[in-house]
Amino acid sequence: MEQAVIIAGGKGSRLSSRLKGNPKPLVDFNGKPLLYHQLKMLGSFGFNNILILAGHKSDKIHDYVKSNKNFGLNIKILSEKRPLGTGGAILAAYKYLKKTFLVVYGDTIFDIDLRRFLKFHKGSKKDISLFVHPNDHPYDSDIIETDNKNNVIA
Repeated sequence: MEQAVIIAGGKGSRLSSRLKGNPKPLVDFNGKPLLYHQLKMLGSFGFNNILILAGHKSDKIHDYVKSNKNFGLNIKILSEKRPLGTGGAILAAYKYLKKTFLVVYGDTIFDIDLRRFLKFHKGSKKDISLFVHPNDHPYDSDIIETDNKNNVIA
């Protein structure tokens, strides 16, 4: 798999005090924008083809990526004209998607062995694999329920 899709459309209402007028993927994380860390991580695992689905203040994402010479990656940015949500943004980008692709949220920092995850996905022979974690705040998070074989049931 060589394509990663970064969902970067939200306004960042809960982060607004830290955003300083920027979209969520450009929030400072350890001295660099979060998007910097994501692109470096994805690139280190061989994801050379990056599709960024941008929404709120997408021009700033365009400017940041361009000013960094696309980080040496093949990056395409699609800007929403109106908020579409995760599923809507992916459907709108359908013609740009490879058969298999990884989706990450533009406001999430991760340190994951993506080779291991991809090996798991290929071995599962499923259409979709999710990498999720438990949390203690389901009131403001997406949640899933699984059966005893880790299949999503709700």
